[in-house]
Amino acid sequence: QKAEVVDVPIPEVGEGQVLVRLIASSICNQMEWKIFTAKGVAEVPEHKIPYPLPPGAPGHEGVGEVVEVGRGVERLKVGDIVVMTGGGGTPLHAEYAVRDEGAVVRLERDVPAEPAAPLELFACVLGGIRKAGGAIGERVVVSGLGPAGLAAVQLLLGSRGRGLRWINLSGIGTI
Repeated sequence: QKAEVVDVPIPEVGEGQVLVRLIASSICNQMEWKIFTAKGVAEVPEHKIPYPLPPGAPGHEGVGEVVEVGRGVERLKVGDIVVMTGGGGTPLHAEYAVRDEGAVVRLERDVPAEPAAPLELFACVLGGIRKAGGAIGERVVVSGLGPAGLAAVQLLLGSRGRGLRWINLSGIGTI
């Protein structure tokens, strides 16, 4: 297996779509690991990844500036900064990506673009917190401090969770 940087044509925008110039894209430890090691790919048929991958793949989530809008686009305009997931369009480890208007979310102008790239991860974690019965503000255990665990801690801290405690190899602490 090998990876290389290649030039590809800028994708064309269809009706109801936007062309986004990527500012940042983030990786998913699960997706990139499966792709680059081929581990776990064959065992789960719906996760089977065809090789070779298209240029720019995979790209799990990203943020960029709308540089062109297709016919019928109503709520976005050129210059808007948007976030998007890796599904539903061209790959995100690329300079440009195309998405349906409904598949992106516009950021407010005062929100910095690059830190917004992994917002899809935060949305998944928040969905998990809600599914767990809305643990925000309650005492909870966050098991594991990988990207999702750290997102959970940030969301719980941001909600002014009382008595947040952590356990690590050096002891127990309280915030």
